[in-house]
Amino acid sequence: MAKVLSGLGIHLIVSSDLKRASETGDIISASLSVPSQLDTRLRECSSGDVEGLTKEQAVEKYGPSMESTWDDQYRAYDFRPFGGEHRDAVLARHMQALETLTSEQPNKTLLLIGHGRGMRTLLAGLGHSPDLKRGEYRIIEYTHRKLGQA
Repeated sequence: MAKVLSGLGIHLIVSSDLKRASETGDIISASLSVPSQLDTRLRECSSGDVEGLTKEQAVEKYGPSMESTWDDQYRAYDFRPFGGEHRDAVLARHMQALETLTSEQPNKTLLLIGHGRGMRTLLAGLGHSPDLKRGEYRIIEYTHRKLGQA
């Protein structure tokens, strides 16, 4: 992945502080000789008590309605009944990270490293295709604007 990203002129790598993402960030940072930092706002969606269960276990424990929340990767998932997060909260914290980073690093190319559901939620929230698979990346242009501003 670092070889693929090497020609993009990345100025800063920002990754979730969770292990897989932060290790990926460290590897790419070392390979590209680009600084990196961690941001807790890029963490994956919390699924509360569902965390660690397989889909089958979650459906068995919480009923068939769990299946739609489990399968939804960016539209309207809601893990609040299980002590987790709603899609809107995930989008809000990812957007807050993006707003902060772009205000602190104007006109810079940033590489964000996060997790599947969170990154798909961010992409969809920005009006981009959320069809993102592990190991893929998307290039988006984003101009900082104050939160709440259209």
